[in-house]
Parts: sequence; structure tokens; C-alpha cells
Amino acid sequence: MEPFADRVIHYGARQDQTLEIDINSLLPNHIGAYLTKGQGARYINITTSTNFGALLSTSSQWLVDSGDYIDVAGIRVLSYDGTQRFVDARTLAQNINNNKDLQAVGIEAFAKNTNHADAVYTNFANFWSPIGAGSITAATLYFYVGNVIASTSTSFNFSVTIDNSVTSVQQLVERINTAASGASAPISAKVVNNRVFLETNNGETIAVQVAVAGANISNGVTVRLGQILEGAGNVNFTATTVYAYYIDVGTVDIAGVETYKIEYSGVSGTNAGFNFNLSTGANANARNLYAVNVLTNQQAEESMLIVKKALQRVDIVRAQIGAVMNNLQSIYDSQKVALDNTREAENVIRNTDYAEEMSNFTKLQIKMQSSMAMLAQANQLPQLVLQLLR
Repeated sequence: MEPFADRVIHYGARQDQTLEIDINSLLPNHIGAYLTKGQGARYINITTSTNFGALLSTSSQWLVDSGDYIDVAGIRVLSYDGTQRFVDARTLAQNINNNKDLQAVGIEAFAKNTNHADAVYTNFANFWSPIGAGSITAATLYFYVGNVIASTSTSFNFSVTIDNSVTSVQQLVERINTAASGASAPISAKVVNNRVFLETNNGETIAVQVAVAGANISNGVTVRLGQILEGAGNVNFTATTVYAYYIDVGTVDIAGVETYKIEYSGVSGTNAGFNFNLSTGANANARNLYAVNVLTNQQAEESMLIVKKALQRVDIVRAQIGAVMNNLQSIYDSQKVALDNTREAENVIRNTDYAEEMSNFTKLQIKMQSSMAMLAQANQLPQLVLQLLR
């Protein structure tokens, strides 16, 4: 269907009785989606601090704090609410999808967070190694899931202790799922390619505080945290660095039928926070149907968004066509009523009312006949007088 834009249909006998028609093209290179991707980023650090907030104060792009915001199509969808919170793909997507103004223009968001361990967990002995004479008896992982800031006053969702009793990756996954289920935390674990695979229900941020317990660790111990968390690598604990902190921000895809602009401050940067693929103030990337590609899972997921938005564009154009047809039908009906009324008026003016005329004719005919009868009787009176005289 070729574009049919800026067309005008004139109707009626007066000036400016027009109907404007603007129907968009449905050619494959003209329909698709306008996409923005928050690619999510990961953070790893070690410190003596027990306060996530204090640790991140020098890297505030991981937090939604004072002055931070995200605007989509000129509408604010994320801002500081008085409490420092983790940047969270699920919260951003939820705010976008719950906004009626964004719904009206066909903009929606999808959040996801998957975390695939870098290495295989076999047993506790392989999970750590001493740097000198140090040793550890257990490592405890405190999980914070969602947009809550992990501070000294904030409770973690659940914790998992890894020790000599965890002798396989399957046992580790079962321990994580049991703890998460008991805390009703929106995260689950499974084994994929013999590695730990974590996934949140709706794209929530995964944050983990790691503490070790042991003896003689003044020289340090190395914990292979990459056997549980993607991108965590090996963490060296010493007597002065007894905590490791890890954050994994989920990905968020924002898709619209029409072009829109994204603006943000303080929540995204190079490998930090949401890690948007567009700079602030940029327009969303246009992807038409020719961009559909299913060679990889990521491309296939993006292609589904493109096709979905293309179908919405078709629905919008169909609605436009229907609106034009309704307007034309309404104009036709109105003009037909006017025509019928004009003809009726002309009939009243020009055509004979046979019933009324026949009534008048009969009335006049009766009057005429009565008059003639009276004249006849009047003529007979002189004749009667003459007959009497005779």
C-alpha cells in the first residue's frame, strides 16, 4: 500500500467543507519498531564496608538517587523517590507499561535478567584456594533482589551458605532455590551446561554481598565467584577486604510504533547501571521488517518486537482507514438527508395536492349545483303568478 498522505476530499456546497486523509504506508521498509535497549551492566568490588550504599556512593550510576531520572517520549518514568535504590530494569519496565499516555502511543517495555556462571562449580575445595596459610570454612552469599538499596538497615532477601556439604552444582542450585522459595524472592536457579544459571521473574536486579569465614586469612584466600555469578571472576579476600559486592542489572527493551526520544541522567553510563545503547536526548533506533533476523537468540527476540510493533502499525492504519470510511459514510448520510428534505420541499411547492384539490372541487361543485337549483326555482315563481292571473 503506497502512502496516501495529505489528501483532501471536498464535500458540500460551501467553502472549506473538506475531509483530510492521512494514511501511512504499510510497505515492509516503512513499518517495524523504534527500539531502545538498556543492556544492563555488572559490578564487582571488595571492601571492609557492610553497606552497599556507601560502597556505591562513588559510582552513583548504579543507584537512583537525587537528581536522577529517565524520560521516554517526554514522560518521566523513573526518578528519585526519597530513598536510594538500585537501578532496576523491572521497575523501569513496569513504570513504562503502567503509563496510559505511553500506552496510547504504542510504547512498551520488556525486562529480563539472566545470569550464567562463567565456570563450573564442582565442590567447595575447588571453589576457593589459599594465598599462603589462610583457609575458609564457608562462604555466605546474601542476595538482594529488586530495586531496594542494600544498606546496613536493609534486610537481604535470603542467604546461601556454601561449605564442604555442597559437593555438586546441582546441590548448590537446590540450596539457592530452597532459600529463595522460603523468602518468596523473585529469583530461581537451574543447571545449564553444567553451570549455575540464575534468572529473576521479571528482570529484577540481582545484588549479592559475599562474606567468608575462616582462619589465618591475613595472607588472603581466592574465591572463584565466577563459578556462581557471571562476570564475577576470582575475588581475593584478605584480613582487610572481607566482603565482596556484586550487582547484575537486568536488560530492558523499550519499543514504540512511532519514533520517540529517551533522556536520562545519573543511571546509565559506559558499563554502568542501565548501560543504554543510546546517548541521552537521542531518538530511538528504527528497525523495519527487513531488519528481522533469527540467527541468534538475541536477534530473534528483537525480531519478535519488530514484528509485534509492525502488526500494531497495521492495526493503527486499519483504524485510520475505518475512521475515514465512517466519516465518508456520515457525510453521505447527512447529504442524503439534506437531498431528501430539499426534494420534499420542492414537492410541496411544485406538486398538486390532489386530495385537497378534489375536496375543493367537490365543495365548489356542490355550491354551483345548489345555486343552479335555486335559480331554477326562482324562475318558476313568475310562471306561477301568471297562471293565477289567467
